[in-house]
Amino acid sequence: VTLVGYLRVFIPALADPLLMVSVAIAAIWLCTLINLRGIGTFSVVQNLLTILKLLPLLLVGILGWFHFNPEHLAIPARSELPNMGYAQAIATTAALTL
Repeated sequence: VTLVGYLRVFIPALADPLLMVSVAIAAIWLCTLINLRGIGTFSVVQNLLTILKLLPLLLVGILGWFHFNPEHLAIPARSELPNMGYAQAIATTAALTL
């Protein structure tokens, strides 16, 4: 189960193969038990997991909002830009975005 691979980053003890297999089997059984309880329980768990997935995205957005610096978006004056034609500007942009 991929869950165990992700958990190994946070719980180094999961490097033990026996513990890794045990946690994987426990995760599968947990999912099975949730499904056996019915669609109502499954929908509650699904909604909870969706909220838990969205929280880090919202947190990054909110923290980014407070650390936003509009000076980073300022276009430099023409004298600060190198003197090049359109072809050179396109080639440089393409090289930087690869």
